[in-house]
Amino acid sequence: MPRLFALCMIAFSLIGTKQALGLTLLSPTPDQVVREYVKISIPLRELPPDFVVPKGEQAPDKGRPFLTLYIGFGSQENFLAAISGDAGIVKGDTVTFYWDSKAPYRDPQDPKVERYYKDGTYTLRVQLHDSFGKIMDSASVNITLRNKIPRSSPAPPVRMVHKLTYGESHVYRVRASVQVFETVGVGKSSGIGIPILGGLGLTSDSKVIVSVEDLRPEGIYMLRLKMADEGFVSSFGKRQRLYQPGEPTPELYSLVDKYGNVTKRNMFSRQAKYSITDILPILPSSPVKEGDSWPSKCNLKIEGITDVIPLTGTSQLDSFEWQSGRECAKIVSTLTGSSAISIDNGRIRSTSNTVTANAVTYFAYKTGKVIRSEITLDFPAVIMPGAGQLEGVETTTTPPSSYIPPVPSPISPTPEPMMDEEPIGPYPGRRSSSYPFSSSTSGPSDYGTGVEVAKKGTVQIRVVVQLEK
Repeated sequence: MPRLFALCMIAFSLIGTKQALGLTLLSPTPDQVVREYVKISIPLRELPPDFVVPKGEQAPDKGRPFLTLYIGFGSQENFLAAISGDAGIVKGDTVTFYWDSKAPYRDPQDPKVERYYKDGTYTLRVQLHDSFGKIMDSASVNITLRNKIPRSSPAPPVRMVHKLTYGESHVYRVRASVQVFETVGVGKSSGIGIPILGGLGLTSDSKVIVSVEDLRPEGIYMLRLKMADEGFVSSFGKRQRLYQPGEPTPELYSLVDKYGNVTKRNMFSRQAKYSITDILPILPSSPVKEGDSWPSKCNLKIEGITDVIPLTGTSQLDSFEWQSGRECAKIVSTLTGSSAISIDNGRIRSTSNTVTANAVTYFAYKTGKVIRSEITLDFPAVIMPGAGQLEGVETTTTPPSSYIPPVPSPISPTPEPMMDEEPIGPYPGRRSSSYPFSSSTSGPSDYGTGVEVAKKGTVQIRVVVQLEK
């Protein structure tokens, strides 16, 4: 009996020790209603000493502990990110991270399709790992996601117009990222797209300054669109400036009406060589309610990656959601355009002149300001040997008419989890999804000959336009 009592005391002591070391989520609290960026706070005392490196000190060469985040709904649980202490915000004895609940996620079974978390109840789980990846502790909490704005049923129609005043100026950050999917599989499984360039691909980052230079009758604005000089293109970690110091950046004076229609794209002939992506979306000329649609169009240009791509299609008022703390009309658009696109020095190029685009725009209809636009371009492409080892960037070109893309050999890639240590926080422009696959730059050989062959695939370019100020 005394021995049994001793064993029980030891077991109780071990359980108590585990509970004492368990993670505590200071935020979010159980059943908390959250939206947009969800704050995740943990006491520093419950994390290993080397989880956060104090400012001014150098991080150790060896591996460090890290956290992984998961979101569960129903019987499914999705990996969100693996993050290091450097990505957190330390204040007092608390470290804080943010989960962007409006960021898209991808199903490993169909990674080409972006999905979004709907309003509802979820389980947020945080795991602590040691430097070798072994799970040390975890904590979970149920939360209620509520990004949509409740409205009466039936809800009254709303009128949407751009409300600009003389002299005002706004800065929009335009960030684009390229993802390449190789088409693999045969028979019934053919057409599956596997991301082959991981998270290190090609990105473009620039800023457009929109200034109101004049107000004209019938709601016509004269806008000055100017590219800021800090733009760059990054190809696999190698950053290149879009404009050299002292070099004039593109600048246009355009006439645009209060519904976003461009009546004159370039007022001065000396600026004819310049082109800048459209910032203001096309709005309906009459009040609309959820589900109503209207014709739409835009000229999209991704600096350093593509030339101007004219897109036309239809927009629809989808719902009303919070975005950047503002009440916004969520507008979804389906567009198509004609453009031949070549990137990676021609090693990845479109096999069709047709591109399709899906866009989501958040328009603060009460103040008349566009807050954010998310545009995803898709087009079929051929992936030549050596793709993924970018040395430069090539703008839009048209492949020779005699060009015939070779037929690829099937491959069987092995998916692996990928750690994303990009900071998670509420700063403008970040809304990216994690790809649960490792990057791969080697292509299949030609039936064991050791010679790499071209592969069929799909290119997806995601563009985010975010109001900064």
